[in-house]
Amino acid sequence: MLFRGVKSLARTAEYGVSHGSVLGPLLFVLYMADLELIARRHSDEAHFYAEDSQMYIFSKPSDALTAEDRLLSCLDNMAAWMKSNRLSLNASKTQFMRCATSRRQV
Repeated sequence: MLFRGVKSLARTAEYGVSHGSVLGPLLFVLYMADLELIARRHSDEAHFYAEDSQMYIFSKPSDALTAEDRLLSCLDNMAAWMKSNRLSLNASKTQFMRCATSRRQV
C-alpha cells in the first residue's frame, strides 16, 4: 500500500480471510454459530450481524432478576468462548436494556 509516497511493508496473515472475500460472510456465520448455541443453552434469543450481536429474553416482571442473571451468565459463557477463539468482547460497547410497557413494569 502506498501512503504519501511511502510504501508499507508486505505482511503475511497467519489467520483470517482476505478483506472482501466471497467466503468471508459465510465463514463468519459458521464461526459465530457457536455463540447462538450458547444463547440457546441459556434459553436466550440472539441475533448476529457483522460485528453486532443482540441477546434478549422475555420474562414476567416478577422474573426480571432471574432473567437478568440468565443473560449475564450467558454473556460470561460467550466471553469465555470468544477468549478461547482469540476474540475479545468489548465491554465498553456492551449494554443492558430492560423494556416494558407501563402496565408491565415492576
